Amino acid sequence: MESGASLSIISIKWIIMKKLIILSLLTVPLAVISIPAKAFTQKEKQAVDELLLVTGEGNIGKEIIENFIPELSKILKDSHPSLDDKALYIVEEEIWATAKSNNYYDTRIKNAFYKIYYKHLTLDEVEQLIEFYRSPLGKKTLEIQPHIEKGAFSTGEKIGRSMAQQIVKNVIKRLKSEGYEIN
Repeated sequence: MESGASLSIISIKWIIMKKLIILSLLTVPLAVISIPAKAFTQKEKQAVDELLLVTGEGNIGKEIIENFIPELSKILKDSHPSLDDKALYIVEEEIWATAKSNNYYDTRIKNAFYKIYYKHLTLDEVEQLIEFYRSPLGKKTLEIQPHIEKGAFSTGEKIGRSMAQQIVKNVIKRLKSEGYEIN
């Protein structure tokens, strides 16, 4: 290598494969795999595409790839500190080339979304969702949803910690009452 970085092909492949496995598990739930193949009509596809656009998820595939690049670059840089910026740029180029050549961030992800939505909703329901998200209340819902999720996550974390502390106290108390020596 020109940069003097010593990387084994096997270690790079292993890191990339591990990251791709994690990425695929996050982006295409296993439930989708079990859904029998169904040919979606053009109208069904257009409705989900429109719903994704209305909800701001229209570029989800591209966003997944964009989020994957720094994660993989960090893993490679952490495991091979001698990698220079040129090597990390090559990593980014290869990720995009692979994603584009295999239609990962367009066709494959969209097809996964079609399966997910139509497993749970009818075309009419998808169209109603589009109508809702175009309404003032729907737009407001999209605007505040991240704040609601953040608040719910934070609250859930606090409640969980509090509950865990109480559970530990109760378990220790119970074990002591049963004759176990607990410090």
